[in-house]
Amino acid sequence: MRKSIVIFALIILALPSVNHAADSLDVTPVEIIFPRPMQFEPFNPTAIYLERTVQETPYVYLMCRIENLDLSEILYEDTLVHCFAANEEFTAMFAEPALETSGYIITFWAEDGSGSNISHPPLTDIFGYTGIDETPASDNFNLHVFTSVGSQIVLRYSNSPQGFHG
Repeated sequence: MRKSIVIFALIILALPSVNHAADSLDVTPVEIIFPRPMQFEPFNPTAIYLERTVQETPYVYLMCRIENLDLSEILYEDTLVHCFAANEEFTAMFAEPALETSGYIITFWAEDGSGSNISHPPLTDIFGYTGIDETPASDNFNLHVFTSVGSQIVLRYSNSPQGFHG
């Protein structure tokens, strides 16, 4: 009888422990697609997330945060919800942030339904942003090819008293 109790106790100790669901979940961002280290135009923050515990993971909240590098002020946060299949790789594209020219810290991570972080570890990077504002060309400029003879081209233009500028 004593041997069977010892064997039974050893079997119970050898069984994997049962964790809470959040402890066993792992959805981790593995690559940042956007922004690039020097981002020169508006963008949608984009990262690849991977389910790494080989289990279906319902209702994962994919998170993105952007902070001003100098002020440590959160300027942008967005969330997407996705249900992961086992070992699924998912590319998450968040809404376009309104940023000014500056340096920023971007962080991607995932949370379960209770708000617990399930990324091991979150993915953080630093980037510089320069938004390019373009002034549309005037609609008053009319350019027409008048004649083309050999290597010469005659052009006519109207409504542009300042002429051509390169």
